[in-house]
Amino acid sequence: MLAIEPDCAPGTCAAFDSLVTSGYYNGTYFHRVVPNPVDQGGCPRGDGYGGMNWTMRTEIGLEGFVRGAVGIASAGRDTENCQFFIMLADAPHLDGRYTRFAHVVRAGKCATAGGW
Repeated sequence: MLAIEPDCAPGTCAAFDSLVTSGYYNGTYFHRVVPNPVDQGGCPRGDGYGGMNWTMRTEIGLEGFVRGAVGIASAGRDTENCQFFIMLADAPHLDGRYTRFAHVVRAGKCATAGGW
């Protein structure tokens, strides 16, 4: 279960919530699993190269890409879309480079592959 952080990334949280509510993520999976730094999912193609036909602006606010932090994937400033990642280990080198918009409050069976 994730808790979004709208005070720090309001646009990203609104877009993510809309995608979740619409069922967009149903049936998608984590296409990138790197044990103990990160799991990444949300790609409509399932290979990391898919996305929506829109982008969001980068919202650098809350720092702290620590274990359990959730960020929105990016190919550069203001290119954020539907793919997101969950930190399985601390990664302070991501602070100030990616939008953190949520954190894990309870892990389920989907997260066990990455070490939760």
